[in-house]
Amino acid sequence: MMAPTDGAGGNDANCITLLHFDNAITNASAVSQTWVKASYAAYSSTIKKFGTHSIYDSYRDSGYVAAKIASSTSTIFYNHLSGDWTMEAWVYLPKTYSNHSYISGLFSAQANANGYPYFSFGIDSTGFTLWHSTNGTSLDFDQFYSHAVSTQSWHHIAIVKQNGLLTIYLDGVSQESGIAWSYTPNNTYNNFTVGDYSFVYIDEFRFSNKARWTANFTPPTEPYA
Repeated sequence: MMAPTDGAGGNDANCITLLHFDNAITNASAVSQTWVKASYAAYSSTIKKFGTHSIYDSYRDSGYVAAKIASSTSTIFYNHLSGDWTMEAWVYLPKTYSNHSYISGLFSAQANANGYPYFSFGIDSTGFTLWHSTNGTSLDFDQFYSHAVSTQSWHHIAIVKQNGLLTIYLDGVSQESGIAWSYTPNNTYNNFTVGDYSFVYIDEFRFSNKARWTANFTPPTEPYA
């Protein structure tokens, strides 16, 4: 049974970050923070889910960051990652890639490419990856979940943490659940990115400090407001 979408109160008091990517990276939530478009990131007005644009890595075959929060304001994520939270976005896979495209990740403040993230979630046409590193040099958690994800179409992806357990939703349907997640954030690594090694188009990214969904749901049909 599908639960109703939580979109009606989308940009509410529990919304920490809301990025529409409408030809700009501006956080629409009430929580003050600064986001930066990376050098190789670009906006697409033709492949988009909502609004006027989506974002993607225009140099995607080499893998660069699409968007990242400025380190001066990234501590807002550490204030919430130990409790319940939800990360979600709409993604469009233009074709099949062998590498998993990270929707979001909390990386080292220095060189993202040279260190492991505190948290990273990836997707490609064959499934999902989930990473965790406490020290930034080795992985505490490294798991691949095999699921077919169609290309050349938009998909709603949500990762929900509730009571120390993760659930991964694809288009409102649970794909993996009961993933134990008790890791404590290490605030040495304070660069939160959306679209690192991004081989996908991304639209409507939201990070909330609550478990938005605890059962299958109908994905939003309009941008959060």
